[in-house]
Amino acid sequence: MEPKGIGAILIAASFVLAGSLSAPGVKAQESSASSAGEKWYQVEVVVFERRGSSVLEQESWNPNPGHPPIEASIALIAPGESPLEGPGPHAFRILPEDALILNKVRGHLGNSSETSPILHVGWRQPGVPKDDAQWVNLYLPPRDGSAARETRNLLGQAKREGVEDSSAQGQPALIPLDLLQEPMVSPPLLDGTVRVHLSRYLHADVDLVYHRDDVEFPFRLATSRRMRSGELHYLDHPVFGVLIKVVPYEPEKIS
Repeated sequence: MEPKGIGAILIAASFVLAGSLSAPGVKAQESSASSAGEKWYQVEVVVFERRGSSVLEQESWNPNPGHPPIEASIALIAPGESPLEGPGPHAFRILPEDALILNKVRGHLGNSSETSPILHVGWRQPGVPKDDAQWVNLYLPPRDGSAARETRNLLGQAKREGVEDSSAQGQPALIPLDLLQEPMVSPPLLDGTVRVHLSRYLHADVDLVYHRDDVEFPFRLATSRRMRSGELHYLDHPVFGVLIKVVPYEPEKIS
């Protein structure tokens, strides 16, 4: 059963998002998608933590929940960075805050006494079958800053050399390669993968590990969800939660 606070947030979100089946500014030039006739989508993810310790005492936890398939994932493309390969210049690029559609939902989570948002990020991608779909890595360093130059949120598993530490309008940035090579004093706050793919229906595969500051072992949320575009989906865990929304994205042909 959903906690009262989360239920109220989702009810409020349903009014905020009613009729919002496409994101603001979803028109963009994307010749490869248009020529191939592919369906494209904007994916948006909000990860939040639950405050309080009561949930920790109510269940028996596995201290070794395993690891998501991070090795098979890609980093999202930072603002200003040119993609080395892929389906086009708009695919898997971190979106600026004014292109996101869950800003008010994130605000509700931040104003609640029971929850606190820790990550809000969006990107665009083609809708492809499961075997062709790409895992996307979501990563946040520990709050103590042991794996980052600053304590602000960073995102991504930057495997490409030459990536600079940057951010756009408050959105997370890729963590630079040299920081990943430094030994980590503390485990990351969040690490894992998200994959969105299309068959008869949209599907989202989410596999995230979250480390609470006051607990020695991590918590893992690994689930798959069949989705309809435009619907807000809530993936539940006693310690943290995920909101995910996928909306159609309509690239324009380059004449």
